[in-house]
Amino acid sequence: MAERKLPGKQEWSGRRRSATRVSGFHSHKNATGGHYAVEGINECYRLEKGEKMSLIFDVNEASGWSGFGGYFWYQGEISVSLSGLQKKTLKIAPSGLWSKFGSMWEGGKDTSIKVVFEAIEDSNICFYDHASGEIGHRHLDSARSNLLGNMHQFSPEAHFFTSDSNAPVIEGGQLHRVDGKIPIILKQCNRCARYLPINYDSYNPDAERHHLAFTNHCIAKHRIPCTHGGFGLLKSRQGEDDIDLTYGFQLECRFCKKFEVNAAHNPQRTSAQMKEDGARRRHIELLLEHIYQGTPQLVYRSQYGSELTDDIWHKFDRKCFNCHKAIDNPGDMHLDHTRPLMMLWPLDATATCLCGDCNIAKSGNPPSIFYSERQLKQLSSITGLSMVEMADEGPNEEVIDIIENGLDWLFEELLTTPQMQRIHDGKVAGEQLIKALVKPFSSSKKTRIDIISEYNIRRKLF
Repeated sequence: MAERKLPGKQEWSGRRRSATRVSGFHSHKNATGGHYAVEGINECYRLEKGEKMSLIFDVNEASGWSGFGGYFWYQGEISVSLSGLQKKTLKIAPSGLWSKFGSMWEGGKDTSIKVVFEAIEDSNICFYDHASGEIGHRHLDSARSNLLGNMHQFSPEAHFFTSDSNAPVIEGGQLHRVDGKIPIILKQCNRCARYLPINYDSYNPDAERHHLAFTNHCIAKHRIPCTHGGFGLLKSRQGEDDIDLTYGFQLECRFCKKFEVNAAHNPQRTSAQMKEDGARRRHIELLLEHIYQGTPQLVYRSQYGSELTDDIWHKFDRKCFNCHKAIDNPGDMHLDHTRPLMMLWPLDATATCLCGDCNIAKSGNPPSIFYSERQLKQLSSITGLSMVEMADEGPNEEVIDIIENGLDWLFEELLTTPQMQRIHDGKVAGEQLIKALVKPFSSSKKTRIDIISEYNIRRKLF
């Protein structure tokens, strides 16, 4: 096993690179972020095929922040729907893992939210920490307004209830005790010191990719398994064995990461740093336009004689595939690549109709990470992508083959075009494209060239 760094700046010291920015916040004196605890749930609800159960959250009017939500585990196959709010979080992991739901908002009248679980086949469902009430935290009081518009996406990990929270009313389902206990693994945040849920399965490393309260630390193929202590190695405070993670988790929970790391550091970044990711996306789009000989809209129109956006909008019944929010016209739709652009997948007939919030939440994730098993089956039926293609997190091997077989074209033609020679904020467009290609090349199932080395060799020759 590779040597690991040990967690915690206060418990351990070692050589670190010099800090380039300071957030102004500090880790909790009693938390390293590298510890975990396990709780067991011994009561489940049994749902027979076709049976439904509901959680009803009644949230009282408040001048500040309010919210509801929680975590659930299921075995079998279920569907879940939320009514009463437009902006909400619903992240359904595969059977046998923990999922989450919830939302939060500022101000508002008395609100009743119903969460409905329906069994597609005989299923068991367990719940953890499901509640509603008023929420308060110093970051919510002092944060810049532009940071607060998407707080529903941080439910339920952002729920710091200011008083006793309220349990939901439960209708339907057959409560029964299970043999043994359903475990839920809780990782400590090194900022707020709370223990919050993660997904982990020693037999299924990809369980970690289904985020709950923490995001992954190492996801690039060349960086796994994560060898950073605290991130990739969790120690128990209950005398249990260490947990050796594959992808690892951030030391901070998503709430603390947002306000004490990202929000503090991002204003200190230059405009060039802020724009670099967007520029790389655009350069990948230009590469694909050259390979497929046209923009996605032109290629689609040539193939089908109709408009890509109109067809996708109608194909998904004019609503967001993930949250089912109605989308009134194609211009309001966010056309998602389904499979990530940064893995060289073009925007084509397999695209997905999403609302703005769900498109942001999905980000660059592959469908197998963002959607539930049931959603993947539905998406497969709509888009025509097979379940095997849905599960594949790898790059577009066909495009990489084209690039490798046309290196002269890439370096001597494409990278010499005015678009790729353009310099913006000190960055050469062509160099940004090459950097963007590192991820798909290194993630390929085939043995690929080192695209950076090839670029450096050819740059010296010319």
